[in-house]
Amino acid sequence: PADLNHDLQSHPDQAPGDFGECLRRVVTAASDHGKMAGILVREPEAIAEMAALGFKHIAVELDVSILRKGYQEILARRTEEA
Repeated sequence: PADLNHDLQSHPDQAPGDFGECLRRVVTAASDHGKMAGILVREPEAIAEMAALGFKHIAVELDVSILRKGYQEILARRTEEA
């Protein structure tokens, strides 16, 4: 999704639609060919939005986003204790 969004912003005159429209087109194209669309999201909070668009396989970039969020929670607790 990040590459697609970047490309749409870099070449708006060639874009077939906005980011959301392009994602819907991916889901439709996959469905039209008997496939389930998949996507990689950076944050767990994006899962519901992608599922609502029709993506069936949703992977979360766990190694960075989940670890970062956990670390931020640890730091927040330490700050509260101090």
